[in-house]
Amino acid sequence: IAGLKCRNIPVVTIFTDLPGSDRLAYAGLDNDSAGRTAAYFLHKLLPPRADAVLTTLSQHAFQGEEERFQGFCSELLRARPGLRIVDASGGGGLTPETRREVADRLRTGPAIGGVYSMGGGNLAVLQALADAGQSPAVFIAHDLDEDNLELLHGGRLTLVLHHDLRADMRAAFRHLLAFHGIGVAP
Repeated sequence: IAGLKCRNIPVVTIFTDLPGSDRLAYAGLDNDSAGRTAAYFLHKLLPPRADAVLTTLSQHAFQGEEERFQGFCSELLRARPGLRIVDASGGGGLTPETRREVADRLRTGPAIGGVYSMGGGNLAVLQALADAGQSPAVFIAHDLDEDNLELLHGGRLTLVLHHDLRADMRAAFRHLLAFHGIGVAP
């Protein structure tokens, strides 16, 4: 990014931030708050006797999802000390890999009372849970895409945290325009 800045080319990050870089701005979701919001809802909706929740994200290396994960874990463990968080991350949001990651954790882990999916692959997560004979009371996901909308309508997802990507793109564009002296940054 430094090379672009030297040539007066602005960079705006969108899906995940690059703090400490020479980017002009970040125009995206506050991922830590999104994770904390998911924890709040899961805590409120999870049966009191639940012992464990399952988390999935594409990769811990994806900073946005990692921030969701950290926010979720810290808030949920504050609200429900002693609750076990079973992390089945690393499937890249892809069906076969995600299903395998979840199935591996379910073989040796406790009964799952709730799920928080920070990335994709929700159909794969649900299939792995069904294969293990588990049906968590709560399933929270991100992004109101076609698959998740169908899963919501079918009652297989409890709720979906959604943010407006178009608003992110408008904000990014406004940052770029402001950089060039047209309008003001959001």
